[in-house]
Parts: sequence; structure tokens; C-alpha cells
Amino acid sequence: MHSQERGQLPLVVALIVLLGVIAIAAVILLDPASNKPIEIDAGNPVQAQGPVQPDIAIDDSDRDPAVRSPDPTRIEVDSNDQPVSPTVLGAEVRGRVVNGANAPVPGASVLLTERASMAGPFSSPDFKDLDRRTALTDADGYYSFRRLPAGTEYGMWVYHAKYAPVEGVPLRAIRGESQELQTIVLSEGYWVEGSVTDEVGAALAGAEVVIQLQSAFMHGGLDEGPFLSHQEKVGRLRRVKSGADGRYRFEHLAQGIYQLEATLEGYASAVANAVQCVGEEWERQHDLVLGAEFRLAGIVRDEEGNPVAGAVVAGARTRPRPIYQARATSADDGTFELRGLPEGTYGISVLADGYAMARMSHIRTGRDDLVFVMRQKGRVSGTVTDPRGQPVSSFSLELYRVNKGTAQFGMTGKQMSVADPGGVYLFPEIDRGSYVLLVTAPGYAPTYTPGFFVDREEVTDINAELELGGTVIGKVSDENGRALNGAVITLRGQDFNPWNQHTLFGAVVGDPNNVPASSTRSGADGRFVLKDAFPGDHQLEVSSPGLLSTYVGIYVQTGGQSNAGEVRLERGSTISGLVRSRAGDAAAGAAVFLSLKSTNNGFLNKKSISDALGRYSFGALMPGIYEVSAMREDSSAFFFPGSTPGSSKDVVVREGSDISADLIVPNI
Repeated sequence: MHSQERGQLPLVVALIVLLGVIAIAAVILLDPASNKPIEIDAGNPVQAQGPVQPDIAIDDSDRDPAVRSPDPTRIEVDSNDQPVSPTVLGAEVRGRVVNGANAPVPGASVLLTERASMAGPFSSPDFKDLDRRTALTDADGYYSFRRLPAGTEYGMWVYHAKYAPVEGVPLRAIRGESQELQTIVLSEGYWVEGSVTDEVGAALAGAEVVIQLQSAFMHGGLDEGPFLSHQEKVGRLRRVKSGADGRYRFEHLAQGIYQLEATLEGYASAVANAVQCVGEEWERQHDLVLGAEFRLAGIVRDEEGNPVAGAVVAGARTRPRPIYQARATSADDGTFELRGLPEGTYGISVLADGYAMARMSHIRTGRDDLVFVMRQKGRVSGTVTDPRGQPVSSFSLELYRVNKGTAQFGMTGKQMSVADPGGVYLFPEIDRGSYVLLVTAPGYAPTYTPGFFVDREEVTDINAELELGGTVIGKVSDENGRALNGAVITLRGQDFNPWNQHTLFGAVVGDPNNVPASSTRSGADGRFVLKDAFPGDHQLEVSSPGLLSTYVGIYVQTGGQSNAGEVRLERGSTISGLVRSRAGDAAAGAAVFLSLKSTNNGFLNKKSISDALGRYSFGALMPGIYEVSAMREDSSAFFFPGSTPGSSKDVVVREGSDISADLIVPNI
């Protein structure tokens, strides 16, 4: 039989519906079929080190093996040989895990997962690249993480074989400061049990019953096999077989909302959504009835009639509700079969490498004559040369969509690196549409190719002649004229608006003038050199922590040098305070939102989380009227910022001011 996987869509709450509707609009900006890079040149990113300590056992199995620590004694330099400040590491973050009797729980696993940084709802973070690390509690129940990158936010998950797992409070390391987190209490947790029967009530033995936290569905971007294995390891997903009497039982379940599913060969799967393990009722009864099995089958072919093997065939029931999903993979002869389906009407989509997606809708179960014809994706080829016409042997390409009605290119997320002595490239798997390629190579300015239209064949001779970029020099100092080390200098287009990075669309919109971003840092003397800059009339964005960013107009000449002079950054204002519960306790891990109400249409511009003492802070603020709002970051808290008294305040910020604003969230 062909491999397949089944499952029902997670519960749709109001917030998820809202973000889902917004995400549909993102199609205007992003290429939805191209968020998987073809070949990524990862370069040499600075990554953070996991905790290394003699008194705490470390489980490295949950950490990305690519994560490494920068040597804190080594001076990093950028591509312009300018010094780069090393990653700032925080001090120790420590806590304790106990049981309901306040006895220590040794050997509990405390998993930290970096929280994805998204500039807006349209961002697509790569969950594979998130930092993950685990510590085990010692004999007294204590765990510790040292040398976390300061300012990076982490979510916490604590699990132990004898207890129900629990979500800890979010945290972030603070430079030069140790934190004692609130104690984590493990309990017996919730139990879910029931029976699996057929439609006449006969017990079904050997059915596989799977229960999974709904929140686990929201962690896409990881390879499915390893991801599901990880979910089982940490207790977010459990599997059991029904006994001879058809009974099943799950113990030690964490608080949350679950999906429950039962499957058995020859029967339609049964799914229960929104199984709520919340409140004081610790046992839940859910009986599952497996009905008659329905199937959908067919074949996947290319346009010449040849079978397409390895295509992913995904079906989703649209009627009747609830929605149900199933998936299969086409065999070597192109055939596929979706099995274990409940009766209904389905939509089917087919994906295969090198082909555009194929779809069918309103398909009734019971059909075995479905034929999907896969349309081959297009590709583009050409050569890259230098100003003398000589081939450039090493370069990178990024694909941009040419949108109708706007001069701004649309990001596709597709990129590749090329190493070829003749400067020849072939960019494959491009959906039908109009595009340009951005070519970057050391020693040259980023250069766009001519525009081209891709259908299903190869578009040839899309060549790029790289030109020499300009060099921009200058100096960065504070308002008192003191040199600033490590200030970031970024090239932007003339129409770039800094607030674009903090609005709904976020940084994914890109530069309105299609200026490829390039940046450098100032040295110890405050001086900087930005090489290979994109020629034209632009502006420099100059920023440094705690200071207001400044924008300076600059003309970049091909092969020439431009002097930005001395750029002085002024001190910004700050809003800080404490987040407490109504009982007066520090609300560690609360989400705090900042919105500039006097401009920018009041979008939520920035977000932070409160530390172990409930403290939060926003710096480098310009004068204006702001709103700060707080809410608990808890999987069972379904309310919005400002929905409870005291959780939201308006703050008037004047130049160079430091303002305190305390916030209140519901009791934990």
C-alpha cells in the first residue's frame, strides 16, 4: 500500500481566523508556491552556544547540530573588514521543578525553543533554524541555562515520564543579570479514555488511537517525520492501541485542547476535535466510532502521459463538516490511493518536484478514476559577466516577481548560489509569471537581470553584466560627539519608510525602490566603509541600540566613493514598567505590545515579553502618543490586549524622556 497520513484540521478560534484571512492577502506580496529555497548559501552566521555547565546534565538531542557558539574573545569582521560586535550573552537563567507535594523532581527535561521572530503576520520564519536546547534538573530539582544570547526570546516546555508535561513561562536572557524563574509544578495531569467500536457497537481491537495538542499543528517548517518524533518525545503527541475490549487510555496529558483520532485497516477514520483538557475535571471520556471506509484513487501523469512517482496527494473533506484531511504518495507507476476516508465531498491537490500544483474540487468519495496531469514548471538560464565581459565564476541569485500595477518587486523566497567557471547558471522550478533575478557577487554591486516571462519551458539568455558598486564612508557618533562602535549602517531606497518594518506587512514588503539591502558596522573610532553599494540616489539608515535611527541622503556613484560625513545619533525615549497579575504577583513571560497611536494608523509596531520579575522595556522611541498593552502568553488565554482593565495604557512620550507604565493581567 502507498504510504499515507490522515488528520483533521485544528480548532479555529477567532484569532486564527483573523490571521488566516490576512494571510490570504499576502499572496499579493509573496509567491505562495516558492517558500522553499532551491539552494541556500548559508554563509557563516553567528549562532548561540548552548548551556555548558558541570552541575547540569545537557541533552543535545533537541538542539540543532548546526548551532555553534561564537568565541567571545574573537573579533568578528564583516565583508568590508569592519569589526562586528560579538553576540552579547546573558547571565544564568535558573529555576526549579517540583511536584504537587513541593518535592523536587530530578531528571525532568526543560526544553527551550527560540520564539520565531516575525515582522508581521505575513512573515514566514524557518522553524528549522530556531535555537533549541535542553537541560535536565539535578537531584534538588534545579535546572540552569548559561550564556543564552541576550534579548533572544524562548518558550519553555517541561516534561518527565511520571508526570504530565507543562508549558513554562516564556523568557529572555538579560545582559549581565541572573534570573531566578518561577517554580514549575508538575502534576498527574489529565486522562482521556474511551472505546473504539464499529457502527453497530462491536468493539474494535488493535485500532491506533493518536492524541495531539492542537498547538503542535502550528509549528510548521520542520520535516514531518522528525517533527512528529519530537512531538512524541516531549509528550505533545501520544499513540496507543485499543485492547481486546476496544478500550484505550491516555495518562499524564498536559493542559490544552487536543485532536483525537482512531484508525484501523478497512474502516474510515474517526476524529474528535476540540478535546478540552482544562479546568478541574481531570478525566475525559471520548468514544470513537469507525464507519465504513471510503477511498479515492487515481493516477498522476505528466503532460506526455508518463507516470509521476513520489507526488504528494493531499485530500481535504469540505462537506459535510468537520473538515478531514488525508495524504498519500504516488507509486512508481503514478498511482495513488487515499484510504480510510469518511464519506463526503473532497478537494484534492497534488505536488511534485519540478511541476506546478494540480487541483480538483467537489470530488465525491468512491471514485478510482482520478487523473492528475502535472504541468512542468519553467526555468531560466544565462550567464553572468564582469564589466570587461569576463565570466564571474561565483555568485548568488534571488528570484523576484514583477507585479502588475506596482514598480516594487515581489519576494518569492527562492534563491540559489552558483559556482561555475563559465559564469553559467540554470534556475529551475519557476511558476508561470514575470520575474527578474538579483545577482550578487563579492566585489560588485548587486545587479538585476532584464525582466522575463516563464511559462513551462526554459527561458534562455537572461544574462547579467555586473558593474562596480560604489563605496560609502562616514563616521557615527552620539549626540555629544563620542564615536559609536558597532552602529549598523544600511542602504535604503529614497522612499523607504522605517515604520514599514513594524506594521502589519512588516519587513517582508521589501524596499519600495528595489534597492538591495547592504549593510556594515562602524569600528571603534566610529568610522565605517560600505563597499559594493547599489548605485543611485538613496538614503543611509544609521542605527545603534538605545538611540534614534537617523536617515541620511546619499548618492552612490558606480566605482566612486561618497562621504556621508559625521552622522550623530540622539538618545531616544524609553517606556518601561512592571507587569503584574491582579493578585500582585510578577507576570513573568507576559506579552507586551507597543503601538504608536499618533501615526502609522495605530498598528501594533513592537512586541516584547516581561522578564522573570515582570519587567519590560521599549527604548529608542521618538516623541509621540503610544499605547502599551499586555496579555498573558498562555495557551488557554483567549483574549486580546486591552480587553481587561489595567492591561492597556496610553503614554505621552516627549523628547529624551523615560516614562514608567505598569500593567495588569488576569491572575495566573
